[in-house]
Amino acid sequence: ESRVPGRFAGDAELLGWVNGELGESYDSLEALQDGTVAARLLDRLFHSTFPLHKLGHGDGPDERFHNYRELHAFLLTRKIRYTPDIPRLVQADHVALRKLFQW
Repeated sequence: ESRVPGRFAGDAELLGWVNGELGESYDSLEALQDGTVAARLLDRLFHSTFPLHKLGHGDGPDERFHNYRELHAFLLTRKIRYTPDIPRLVQADHVALRKLFQW
């Protein structure tokens, strides 16, 4: 069982947790910016129910916007009261990425 990093975890701890959960080797939060990693974590948490097939796999702002909208729609269908800061996430803002992965 993995330990979820706390609210004030550093980047290295967050990346270690993400990498451990998904069997990946991401080296920076910016590598997680397209929204697919957050979606994969939700898919894992909600027992393979996230519609991963709806995600775009490019790294441009349009793909990020689409992916974060899909992520937010999934949260709404689960009645989860968390609203990702989509404008800042689309811009790959480091603070917004940290908040998302600490949530």
